[in-house]
Amino acid sequence: MATFTTKLTPTQFFCFASLRSVQVLKENDPMVIADLQKELRMCRDAANRWTDNIFACKSYLTKKRGLDKKEAIKMIGIGSAFDYPEDKIPK
Repeated sequence: MATFTTKLTPTQFFCFASLRSVQVLKENDPMVIADLQKELRMCRDAANRWTDNIFACKSYLTKKRGLDKKEAIKMIGIGSAFDYPEDKIPK
């Protein structure tokens, strides 16, 4: 098995080190953070829609089909702790 080793010139080393520091700084870029917050809001809204739909199904089963609340919860497959996601995203 042949091994390949090279020495980096000081300029190449500086270039690689600079690229690494740029990548770290990109993570803290205000535009990147704003995009992440936008995506988080979109995900939270989607989770709230799903939660609304599940509660609507439970309501339908209890009001229109005459099931007991516990039976409806068991049929849907949710636990007693099922609720809307906590709002931890700054507005």
